[in-house]
Amino acid sequence: MKRSRNLLVWVVGLTLLTILGCDSTDMTSAKVYLQQKNYDKAEEMLLAAMDKELTNPEPAFLLATEIYSRNKTWDKAADYLDKSEAIGPAFAAKIKQAREKYWVDNFNFGAQGYNALIKGEAKDEEKLFTSTVQAFENCIQLDSSKPESYSTLSQVYLYKEDFAKAKEYMILSVEKNPSDITSLTNLGNLYFRDSEYDEALVYLKKAVEIDPSNLNAIKQIAFVYDAKGEKDTAAEAYLNAIEADPESTDLHYNLGVLYFQQEKWQDAADEFIIVTSLAPTESDGLFNAGLAFGRMKKFDVAEKYLEMAYELTPESLDVVHELKMAYYHNHGTKSKKFKDIEKIEKSLK
Repeated sequence: MKRSRNLLVWVVGLTLLTILGCDSTDMTSAKVYLQQKNYDKAEEMLLAAMDKELTNPEPAFLLATEIYSRNKTWDKAADYLDKSEAIGPAFAAKIKQAREKYWVDNFNFGAQGYNALIKGEAKDEEKLFTSTVQAFENCIQLDSSKPESYSTLSQVYLYKEDFAKAKEYMILSVEKNPSDITSLTNLGNLYFRDSEYDEALVYLKKAVEIDPSNLNAIKQIAFVYDAKGEKDTAAEAYLNAIEADPESTDLHYNLGVLYFQQEKWQDAADEFIIVTSLAPTESDGLFNAGLAFGRMKKFDVAEKYLEMAYELTPESLDVVHELKMAYYHNHGTKSKKFKDIEKIEKSLK
């Protein structure tokens, strides 16, 4: 009798395990509705199943992949992937695969929108901007670990000149990937734009530490020191940047301006002449070279550069005035050159 009673207990136990291993009625109904493509009812049943099957990760997984991803409700899709993962590891591999697919889809959509914005191809710019921002926000919800979601969203806000939002997301990008040179440089540039020069230098210098050949960061460091008013340090930084990029007209021009401010006239003239050799139609370089030679009282050389500047910008009152002064020193007030340029100057006033 003992033996049969134990057998009975074992059989009952086996039956109980079998029942526990089956889907609930709600879960079974949900799968039927999914087969019938009745997604509203399937959602209802899956939510009910979640309430009843607290240790089963499948209802949350199906809500994410069959319901919310299908109607592109990405915040809910991300939320229910999280919930499924928190309940148990049964769908871990599929959850990872789903996250990656949804992230790629949203990132590509956002990238297409951003490219259309910057190329001026948007039919409705505000609508496209909103959907592009939303796509990258979806990326962040789906996988918050990827720094490119934050950095690209920052670029989208930069397009709209929303510098506060751009900085917010670029900071997050750097936090997610502290060694990303592009994000470090962009964040440094954003701080520079807001005149937060010390903060700008922190990120720009870190970018150069990681990649000593990073030209953008090297250049920007020079610009920051210049803006800070640390002229000697800025000059060294410009020379360092020019060594890395000897054909940069911006670097030579800015260094020329810096030397001009320091009254290093010959050094300034040399830099502006380099600008004109690199960009022969750069009228500012020609004009400033003429100014520098004028400060050295080398009016014959000043006349040469100012005449070339005048050929490019005949309506510039500044150029005409300085050229008149060069003619005055070289030829006097009775010369035809002086009289002709004086008439032109009067006509421009």
